[in-house]
Amino acid sequence: MNYWKISDFAKKLNKHNNTIDGWFRKLEAERKLHYISRVDDEKVYDELDLKIAEFIVERRDNKWSLNAIFDELPKEFELRPFPEDYESKSKDNQVVDVEKMRATLLNEMKNVFNELSENQAKEQIEEMKKLLPSQEEEKRSRLNTIMVERKISRQLEEEALEQWNDKPAGEKLKKVGWFKKEEDKDKRDTFVKKYIDEYFEENLKKELEL
Repeated sequence: MNYWKISDFAKKLNKHNNTIDGWFRKLEAERKLHYISRVDDEKVYDELDLKIAEFIVERRDNKWSLNAIFDELPKEFELRPFPEDYESKSKDNQVVDVEKMRATLLNEMKNVFNELSENQAKEQIEEMKKLLPSQEEEKRSRLNTIMVERKISRQLEEEALEQWNDKPAGEKLKKVGWFKKEEDKDKRDTFVKKYIDEYFEENLKKELEL
């Protein structure tokens, strides 16, 4: 059984690394159709992947859409199943720096343009543009993140205040003068802040998994 890294695998198909990687990333992460083998957490491609890639190249040359090609793959090949721990590992990698990803891909696009002929470069650039999240998607993602963070912060603040209120008076009150006591607001606020800081990440992960 032969295995290739993405650079060598793409050369066998006479395609750019990002084009091939984009196809198989969609197959795996988006369509959940075909798993890419890993060695030391690095993707490697074998003869089955080569046959799949050649099938995609042939159909693309005949003007098929990627979605139509992906729909045909299960009929043509016995696709590789996913390991049992795939979902848990993929969730750990869900937090993505969108701006960094865009910058990296755009830089790759410039390199492609310099390396290939004008027509080939245009084709590769259009393929990679499809992988970039749109500005509208980014805005929605940021808004959703802000709303989730605010929701979690409110929930944790309410929980913290409930716990604070359940504390004995000796822990909540401070002396004011000789005979008067009142709530120690600084101590309360510090308690709430520490509670939110301690449980925020855990609750955020749970919320994102829903």
